[in-house]
Amino acid sequence: MLDFIKPKYKKFFIDKELFIFDMDETVIKTDKLNYRVYQFVLKKIYQIGLTKDDWNEFFSGKRPKESITDYLQKKYKIDFNIILYNRILKQLRHQKNKELEKFDIKVIDGFYNLVKNLRNNKYKVALATSTVKNYVKIFTRRTKIEQFFDFIVTGEDINIGKPNPEIYVTTMKHFNINPEKTVIFEDSKAGILAAKMSGATVIKIGSNSRLINNSHIQIRDYKELLNL
Repeated sequence: MLDFIKPKYKKFFIDKELFIFDMDETVIKTDKLNYRVYQFVLKKIYQIGLTKDDWNEFFSGKRPKESITDYLQKKYKIDFNIILYNRILKQLRHQKNKELEKFDIKVIDGFYNLVKNLRNNKYKVALATSTVKNYVKIFTRRTKIEQFFDFIVTGEDINIGKPNPEIYVTTMKHFNINPEKTVIFEDSKAGILAAKMSGATVIKIGSNSRLINNSHIQIRDYKELLNL
C-alpha cells in the first residue's frame, strides 16, 4: 500500500489515516510574494524596513491578526488598535491583489505525485492554512490542487492562529482521526510548533535546518519521499 514511499521513510507513514498540508511554502511557493507585500506596506505606513529574519520570526506561517500585532508591539513598541489593524489589512489586500496579477504560482516539487498516490490509496487529505479563504480559493484554483483535498481549513475558520494548534486539532476532529494516525507537512516555525503541539507526526518541508528540532524528519521537497 505504501510502495510509492521510499523504504527509509515508510515508518512515518505506517498506520496513518490522515495527511494534513499547510499551504504557503508547503504546497505552493508564495513566500516571496507575501514577504514583498508586507515589506511594501510596512514601509509605506510606518517607514519600517522588514527584514527576512523578522519575516521568518514574526510573520511566516501566521495569520495577519497575530503576526502584525506581535511585530509592531514587540519589535517597535507601537500602540496598536483595531483601526490601525484594519488600515494595514486593507493596504495588504490591495497590494497583494496587484502583485497577484503578475505572480506565477508554482507548486512544490513532487506534491502532485504524492497527493495523487495518497488519494488513490484511500487516505484522507486536508489543507490547513493561515491564509484567508479568498486567497486560498485563488491559489488552489490556479494550481489545480483544490480537487485533492477532502477538507480545507483557513485562517478565518479558527479563533487562535499558529503556533496555537487549533487549526490542526480542528482538522483532525473533522475526520474523527487521532493525532497518532495523522501526518502534518509544514515549513514555518509557527506552523511546525502548532503541528508538534497537536500530537501528530510532523514532516518539515524545505532547506531551513534551524527548524528540524521540532519536527520528526526534514525533506527538501516531496520528490525526496517518493519511490517513483
